[in-house]
Amino acid sequence: MKNRMALCNWSPIRTAPKDGSLIWVGGGNQMDLAFYGKIFRKGPRGGKPKKVGAWLLAYDRDDGETSLTTRFTPTHWQHIPNPPGA
Repeated sequence: MKNRMALCNWSPIRTAPKDGSLIWVGGGNQMDLAFYGKIFRKGPRGGKPKKVGAWLLAYDRDDGETSLTTRFTPTHWQHIPNPPGA
Protein backbone atom coordinates (compact mmCIF):
# COMPACT_ATOMS: atom_id res chain seq x y z
CA MET A 1 0.00 0.00 0.00
CA LYS A 2 2.83 2.43 0.80
CA ASN A 3 4.22 2.06 -2.72
CA ARG A 4 0.80 2.70 -4.30
CA MET A 5 0.21 5.65 -1.97
CA ALA A 6 3.57 7.16 -2.96
CA LEU A 7 2.50 7.12 -6.63
CA CYS A 8 -0.72 9.03 -5.97
CA ASN A 9 -1.62 12.36 -4.39
CA TRP A 10 -2.31 11.04 -0.88
CA SER A 11 -2.52 13.47 2.03
CA PRO A 12 -2.63 12.85 5.79
CA ILE A 13 -6.17 12.04 6.99
CA ARG A 14 -6.12 15.04 9.36
CA THR A 15 -6.36 17.29 6.28
CA ALA A 16 -9.37 15.49 4.75
CA PRO A 17 -12.72 17.28 4.28
CA LYS A 18 -15.25 16.55 7.01
CA ASP A 19 -18.28 17.93 5.17
CA GLY A 20 -19.71 14.59 4.02
CA SER A 21 -17.78 14.53 0.74
CA LEU A 22 -17.04 11.06 -0.63
CA ILE A 23 -13.26 10.53 -0.86
CA TRP A 24 -10.70 7.75 -1.24
CA VAL A 25 -9.19 6.73 2.10
CA GLY A 26 -6.29 4.38 2.73
CA GLY A 27 -4.16 2.91 5.45
CA GLY A 28 -2.21 -0.27 6.05
CA ASN A 29 -3.18 -2.57 3.18
CA GLN A 30 -6.72 -1.22 2.72
CA MET A 31 -8.16 1.43 0.39
CA ASP A 32 -11.84 2.32 0.12
CA LEU A 33 -14.38 5.09 -0.46
CA ALA A 34 -15.58 6.84 2.70
CA PHE A 35 -17.08 10.01 4.11
CA TYR A 36 -16.92 11.71 7.50
CA GLY A 37 -20.19 11.71 9.38
CA LYS A 38 -21.74 11.71 12.84
CA ILE A 39 -22.70 8.48 14.60
CA PHE A 40 -23.86 7.54 18.06
CA ARG A 41 -21.44 5.57 20.23
CA LYS A 42 -22.47 3.76 23.38
CA GLY A 43 -21.69 5.64 26.56
CA PRO A 44 -19.44 4.13 29.24
CA ARG A 45 -21.13 1.60 31.53
CA GLY A 46 -24.45 1.80 29.72
CA GLY A 47 -24.52 5.60 29.85
CA LYS A 48 -26.20 7.89 27.37
CA PRO A 49 -25.00 7.43 23.77
CA LYS A 50 -22.70 10.17 22.54
CA LYS A 51 -22.69 11.68 19.04
CA VAL A 52 -19.16 11.55 17.60
CA GLY A 53 -17.52 12.04 14.21
CA ALA A 54 -16.16 9.01 12.35
CA TRP A 55 -15.00 7.86 8.94
CA LEU A 56 -17.83 5.78 7.45
CA LEU A 57 -17.44 3.14 4.75
CA ALA A 58 -20.39 1.59 2.92
CA TYR A 59 -20.46 -2.12 2.22
CA ASP A 60 -22.95 -4.58 0.72
CA ARG A 61 -24.30 -7.18 3.10
CA ASP A 62 -25.13 -10.79 2.21
CA ASP A 63 -28.86 -9.97 2.34
CA GLY A 64 -28.50 -7.36 -0.44
CA GLU A 65 -28.76 -4.36 1.87
CA THR A 66 -26.05 -1.71 2.34
CA SER A 67 -24.61 -0.89 5.76
CA LEU A 68 -22.03 1.51 7.14
CA THR A 69 -18.99 0.52 9.16
CA THR A 70 -16.34 2.36 11.17
CA ARG A 71 -14.06 -0.68 11.51
CA PHE A 72 -11.30 0.94 9.45
CA THR A 73 -9.14 3.82 10.64
CA PRO A 74 -7.65 5.52 7.57
CA THR A 75 -4.30 7.30 7.69
CA HIS A 76 -4.41 9.04 4.28
CA TRP A 77 -6.92 10.36 1.75
CA GLN A 78 -7.30 11.80 -1.75
CA HIS A 79 -10.09 13.25 -3.88
CA ILE A 80 -11.91 10.93 -6.26
CA PRO A 81 -10.49 11.67 -9.73
CA ASN A 82 -12.71 12.75 -12.60
CA PRO A 83 -13.59 9.97 -15.04
CA PRO A 84 -11.54 9.73 -18.25
CA GLY A 85 -12.56 12.36 -20.79
CA ALA A 86 -14.38 14.51 -18.23
